[in-house]
Amino acid sequence: MRQRGFNQSYLIARAFVGDREWPIEPHLLRRTRRTRPQVELHADQRAANVRGAFAVSRPREVRGRRVLVVDDVVTTLSTVDECARALKEAGAAEVYVVAAAR
Repeated sequence: MRQRGFNQSYLIARAFVGDREWPIEPHLLRRTRRTRPQVELHADQRAANVRGAFAVSRPREVRGRRVLVVDDVVTTLSTVDECARALKEAGAAEVYVVAAAR
């Protein structure tokens, strides 16, 4: 959002959800610290870069629920793995990921 002026993952999520009455919560995950852009890093550096960098802002909303993480591009899966870890730690029953590109 800061770099592009829009949230591409949110736009993808809206298109994916369509007419279904699934809630979209773009601020459910938040960064706990700044990280280097993943594109600048080698595959073996990416997991370390995002480790511990995400937290769930409202854990009650994920506890016991299935959660779908929407990302625009995944390469090494490091970011979505870390997001899934944070969601599971907050009590999500299941975490799924959909991405527009790999």
